Amino acid sequence: MEELQRLLGADRVRTSYVDRLAFAHDASLYRIVPEVVVRPATPQHVTALFRWCASNNSAITFRAGGTSLSGQALSHKILADLSRDWTKGEVLDNGARVRMQPGITGARVNAMLRPYGTKLGPDPASIIAAMVGGIVANNASGMCCGTKQNSYNTLDAMEYQLANGVRINTAQERADGILASAAPQIHREIKALRDAVRSNPELVATIQRKYAIKNTMGYSLNAFLDEDQPARIIARLLIGSEGTLGFIESVTLRTIPSARASWTTIVLYNTLDEAAEAVTYWRDHGAAAIEIMDDASLRSVAHLPTTPTTLRTIRDGSAALLVEFHDVQPPHVDGVTWATAPSEQAVLWKVRKGLMPTVGSMRPVGTTMINEDIAVPPQSLVPLIRDVQAAFVEFGYHDGVIFGHAKDGNIHFVLHQAFTSDADTDQYDRFMRRIADIVVDRYQGSLKAEHGTGRNMAPFVEQEWGKDATDVMRRVKQILDPQGILNPGVVLNDDPMIHVRDIKPVPELTDPLSSGSRPKEDLCIECGFCEHVCPTRAHTLTPRQRIVLQREILIHADEPRRVSEIERAFHYDGIDSCATDGMCATVCPVGIDTGDMIKRKRASATPSLVHRVAAFVARRMTLAHVGMRAVTSVWRSYGSYHAVKRTRQAEPHVLYVQTCPSRWFGGRSDRESLDQIVLSLGERAGLRMQTISGTSCCGQPFSSKGLYDAANAAQNELLDRIVAIVSKRDMPVVVDASTCAAALIEGCRSRGIRVLDQTAFAELVLERIPIRHRRTSVAIHPGCGSAKLGRTDAFIRIAERCAISTYTPVDSGCCGMGGDRGILHPSIVQAANAAAKQQLPPTVRLGVSANSLCEGALRKSMGIQYVSLLHLVEEVTRS
Repeated sequence: MEELQRLLGADRVRTSYVDRLAFAHDASLYRIVPEVVVRPATPQHVTALFRWCASNNSAITFRAGGTSLSGQALSHKILADLSRDWTKGEVLDNGARVRMQPGITGARVNAMLRPYGTKLGPDPASIIAAMVGGIVANNASGMCCGTKQNSYNTLDAMEYQLANGVRINTAQERADGILASAAPQIHREIKALRDAVRSNPELVATIQRKYAIKNTMGYSLNAFLDEDQPARIIARLLIGSEGTLGFIESVTLRTIPSARASWTTIVLYNTLDEAAEAVTYWRDHGAAAIEIMDDASLRSVAHLPTTPTTLRTIRDGSAALLVEFHDVQPPHVDGVTWATAPSEQAVLWKVRKGLMPTVGSMRPVGTTMINEDIAVPPQSLVPLIRDVQAAFVEFGYHDGVIFGHAKDGNIHFVLHQAFTSDADTDQYDRFMRRIADIVVDRYQGSLKAEHGTGRNMAPFVEQEWGKDATDVMRRVKQILDPQGILNPGVVLNDDPMIHVRDIKPVPELTDPLSSGSRPKEDLCIECGFCEHVCPTRAHTLTPRQRIVLQREILIHADEPRRVSEIERAFHYDGIDSCATDGMCATVCPVGIDTGDMIKRKRASATPSLVHRVAAFVARRMTLAHVGMRAVTSVWRSYGSYHAVKRTRQAEPHVLYVQTCPSRWFGGRSDRESLDQIVLSLGERAGLRMQTISGTSCCGQPFSSKGLYDAANAAQNELLDRIVAIVSKRDMPVVVDASTCAAALIEGCRSRGIRVLDQTAFAELVLERIPIRHRRTSVAIHPGCGSAKLGRTDAFIRIAERCAISTYTPVDSGCCGMGGDRGILHPSIVQAANAAAKQQLPPTVRLGVSANSLCEGALRKSMGIQYVSLLHLVEEVTRS
């Protein structure tokens, strides 16, 4: 490992057991602990790794988002994390093409393309978290993608590196000549294999038949039919190869037009058969997406607050289709209403896109969720569903679930399996073999439609493709990776039982503050949807990894030394560095807030005396504010202390509550303080503003440390004072920090009080005073408070009204402050904003946020001035 550290740099090679455990899990049913985790940053690093593996009889697996469902992002040897350093994307030809590195998420690419009216063809449900490397390497598809708009069929060019270190860019005219010169044997053998495939009519017919439907099983043999030059044949083979044939440095895909208009609905049917039979009707009328959901999958989302009322009570045996039309008006059907507003459509799509995690959250304690995807010719969809349901019954999977992309004859089935005995393993093995017989022998279908072969289907490649085609695949692997250094065991595997080896244990997590209860984090299926919004994702751990390591403590319960090692590392990486900002819950389909888990750990580790002292202080917030005023003088670079002027009105319109961040950090020498801005805007808008006297707190500074009694005391004291003023009046309350507004929102709602954050107050005053001029350009940082309030889009709309050009970095989520986390550990803030900083044009010199403390953190980490949204509104409404 010392040689690896010399090749890459010591900070890019992680050998500690805890670092390795954090990458031993992906979204699949497998757990494999790598020998080492590396973070290559350049193509030269990759070349060095290939040479090291060849010289040391080792192997390497590349991992991007780790959302893989079939174990292809795990390694017994070297695991190379691409999520931090391979994140560039470049829009080309006015949005007609886009060049991407493997560590950029599909959602971020689509955000870059949105101004051009285009998007990526591949549209997996996990696109918010799935990265381009995985999307391409698995040839992932999705809801509307079908067989024509996947990575393979939208490929324009690729930069790749072979196991021997040869680098090829197919965008270069001489790419094939370069390959012939640098790797003559590979060029010669790929050319010969191309000719052999084309000379076998039966094999050609098989390939054409297999790719007439969705198929990611084995290697992309259609490459030998679709390309002539070996350099480009290899590029096509790399798509869907799951990192077993080479490394994709970058890929350029042709984009597709975004829909100019769309119509979305969810139609309920009495039975799953009835829903499946209705697919033909919708497909024949031109539907872009037809997603089928059985009764169990619908029940998994029934309890979520965003789920439409019509889906909250589901009869046994019923089913639904989510149907969407793009730029083609849907047919009139009695009883069917169509959503056309993006916000309404997003609610419907959230039901479907979150099904994998929500169904997984229903799993019995101690079981693993298994999600497989199969495809058949669309006309065989109805009998396929019946046969899979029959297999559920035959093998005792009474909680089996079916949903998927019905338009393409592609369904996912989910089951929950314990692997605690040989009988469990045998049950699952026999079931999978039955599924293979159904899909392959009965319907000539695909055992992997869009998730990649992985480990789970590797034993069945030859059964699906036949010997001739499988021999070609083995020859491809031998030509391109003769030493077997690239992701061994994946796609092709001679072990007929590989799909039931290295199964992930899923021990039950419990709440440290309530023995025996099942906390929400125990519902986690480790899908990775949460990771891209976590401020510590590039610094310490992600929410998924925090949960993973808690499970690892239980897995190692009989090894005290290992438990101690994990707990020592977790103290900072897991607990101290966590911002507890709740951003993970905003993207988790089942709303898991890993920060809550961390708060409980902080609470259980805090002596009872500290809890009592904190509660005492919380009931006397003046003491806390005296102390904080002294501390603020030390942290003056984040802002300075400024208390709101007390005002009372006979008939006030609005009550203004100055928050702790505003009081402690809202003042600056170069501009008016935030409280002055709030009162000025209110006065100019003709609003009688009353302020609350004294000092109060929403409780967040206490709750973030797990001091729950103190947090409740502080918040209840504030709510009581608010109620005393606004009781029996239709009088909103302005809370000038979005995070504090989010903390107070439920308590205020329960008391019938309307809360206005900065965004809502800006909307109110802009109804009364006009914008007189606009800023040239502004960077927008809505922050975690706006996300939790569901006000991000509204925040952006206000900023866009106030500036000619606005820039919202795709990676602007939580700034990393997390109250005092960023002050105590500044590296968290720097890491949280590093990607967003790179996305800002150098001409932008002003940014807006919704929290005074965040403004200071952003100013220090982004290198430009940040002000509140209300400061911006004040400026542009002045003559």
